[in-house]
Amino acid sequence: MKLHLLKKLELQKVKKMSKFDQLIFGLIGLGALVVIIFLITLIYMNWPQPSVATLLPADNTVTYIEVNSLKLPTKLEAGENKVKLAESLGQPFGMELLPALEALGSDGLAFALVKDQSRNQPFLFIKTKTKRGALNYFKSLTLPNEELVKTADKNPRYYYPQGQPFAFMFIKKYVVIAQTPDILILLDNLNEKTLSENEDYIKSINNLPRRSWILGYVDFKNLTFSDNPAVNSIIEPMKHAIRHMALAVRKDQEGFHFNTFLNLNKDLLSLERGESSGKFSYELTNYIPEENVALYIGGANLEAEWLNTLETISNLNPAYGVILEGMVRAQTNEVFGSQVDLRNDIYPLFQGEYALSVGTGKTGKEISLILSHQDRSFAEKKLEKLAQGFRFLAAKFAPKVVVVQLPDGTESRELVPDTGKLEETEEKIEGYDVHCIVVSDTAAGFCYSATDEIIIMTNSKERLIETLDIKDTQLLSDSASFRKSLANLSKVSDEVTYINFDNFYSLTASNQYIQALQPLLSKLEAASYVKHYFTDGVSSEGYILVK
Repeated sequence: MKLHLLKKLELQKVKKMSKFDQLIFGLIGLGALVVIIFLITLIYMNWPQPSVATLLPADNTVTYIEVNSLKLPTKLEAGENKVKLAESLGQPFGMELLPALEALGSDGLAFALVKDQSRNQPFLFIKTKTKRGALNYFKSLTLPNEELVKTADKNPRYYYPQGQPFAFMFIKKYVVIAQTPDILILLDNLNEKTLSENEDYIKSINNLPRRSWILGYVDFKNLTFSDNPAVNSIIEPMKHAIRHMALAVRKDQEGFHFNTFLNLNKDLLSLERGESSGKFSYELTNYIPEENVALYIGGANLEAEWLNTLETISNLNPAYGVILEGMVRAQTNEVFGSQVDLRNDIYPLFQGEYALSVGTGKTGKEISLILSHQDRSFAEKKLEKLAQGFRFLAAKFAPKVVVVQLPDGTESRELVPDTGKLEETEEKIEGYDVHCIVVSDTAAGFCYSATDEIIIMTNSKERLIETLDIKDTQLLSDSASFRKSLANLSKVSDEVTYINFDNFYSLTASNQYIQALQPLLSKLEAASYVKHYFTDGVSSEGYILVK
């Protein structure tokens, strides 16, 4: 009997599962595998990335930037740009960097400034595959009959008696290069607190994406330009407000994501912002022709943004807000005359969505400002008031000499505005009044119109007409570059900036600095970025689209 039962149990053990059971167990196994892969990926993406920050002192590091891979996307590979970058980084150390990178087989490097007393000392970090291979390369740079000098420290420093003007040492996977062997002592004690343990650094990095291609950090408290008083005079006041800044760049097949975080002094500044009324969806781009637009800046409520800026600066120092608004008021009076009041006439026009676009047209640079509104009659009154002020300004472009008699009877010649040079036109386009004031033989002009939804102000009559009559016109809102660059941003809050690089280069080609960037700009298609506000800082998020 027992033998019979044992055989029966044996048969039950070896009995095959049904196909349905196999399917269920297979799905369970596949789900478990997916969960495991997801957890591994999540851990990898959030695992602290090895960084040069672990090799820098916590309190004396002014700035650093590291590149975790020297390989650019295929679309941006350009030998001339790589050579220029290598030359600029190697120049402070008097070394040829490009041959060193090739000889060491390096896949990453970093540049840092460390404060030593009153000076900022530069350091260059190059990743090495093997210490022996790197040492052999540096020995090859010696002069005939010259030997590389090695100090007797536990972690020796190397330098050349005559052949090369730099010194170096090895720290972990990097060879670190400095201008003299004595400077390398600043990095020689890794037992002390490092930058990666600094609270300010941690705060900044925690506001950036993990696993970045390029990572940078600036400590404003230590930032000093003792050799350049002009720059230093700008930096020093900023230290009262800005504590530190961090930058991260990631790359993909189509371009680059970049994020920044600017930490502000919490004891002085408050960036508490009210919720904007409705979601900002850049609807005014439906009125902007795509052709020739080099720059677009749009937002939900410029008045609120500006008043928040004034309040923030006033928290730093009450006088600063008064001075800044006074400067804007003075400029307003200069452009539109004293009869136009900043708070009563200008601010109310900017309570809705705004769109500023800059581009090129048949007559040169075109600047257009579009504002949404809810009261056409109110808008037209304000526009007419601005136009009266512009007449005063425009006449200054065409002065004439008049003879005036002084109280003592003598005559004097003075330059006064020649209002006869002003050409004013008024016509109806698509049922709307279009007003233009143009100074003869100049590019100065002020054209405006108001519809039931928007206000249009521009220096180009052609642009205004094109905005009103948008039939069969390719609009910025439909632009593939505009939509693709914005689609790569995680969130568009209440403002956005967009650049079309081809049009931007055409607009600024006369600038020598832009000319120097032409090889790079010619490979870029467009860029967009937005800002996000926190109680202790501001972050920006952007995307650069490569052709």
